[in-house]
Amino acid sequence: MASTIPKPTAEDYIFADNNPDWLITPSPFDELDDEWYQIIIFYVFHVPVSDVSARAKSLGSFGWGSKSKNNDFKQLKKKLIKYGNMSDGSFLCEDGWANLKIAFQNNGLDNFPSEINQERVTYRKNKAGENDSLLSHIRNSFAHGRLAFYLDNDEVYVAMEDIDNKKHVSARMVISKRTLLRWKTIIESGPFITNDDLESKLSWKE
Repeated sequence: MASTIPKPTAEDYIFADNNPDWLITPSPFDELDDEWYQIIIFYVFHVPVSDVSARAKSLGSFGWGSKSKNNDFKQLKKKLIKYGNMSDGSFLCEDGWANLKIAFQNNGLDNFPSEINQERVTYRKNKAGENDSLLSHIRNSFAHGRLAFYLDNDEVYVAMEDIDNKKHVSARMVISKRTLLRWKTIIESGPFITNDDLESKLSWKE
């Protein structure tokens, strides 16, 4: 018997402020370098999530789902976690609002933003798959400007938040610029690339 998600109450949400102080950080978009240009084009205009943007693609357009069907998307998630310097415990996707709020707390994203150099994501499943949902939330954060930038040890970290039309927080993340570029490469490379070739493209070192 399929499980059902209880109807949320007001206590199950985290509500967002319209103009929180944490958004007031210097923006790199005043003078875009090539890497930021690539990131914006990929995650906003050509985001691989159907029906999100008029110019959106799909994960299937990069071959995901054509090698081993649903297992492709499980493998994609594993790659996003590994090459995003995360663990299963810091990469959390939830269906229900109450569980999402708990996940924010468990992932240190309730008092946001904090621990800026610790990459992690927590988000609500709002699409058919977890990968689609993640990309949708990243796209919304960029498109709606709910993001802030921090420099730590020569690495740029981006604090991102997505909210729905009722100001419920549906995603919070801390992701480095480097990880955004790596995730782009992973997705565009598709499921057929070998791990050695992928790690060569990513310049990855254990």
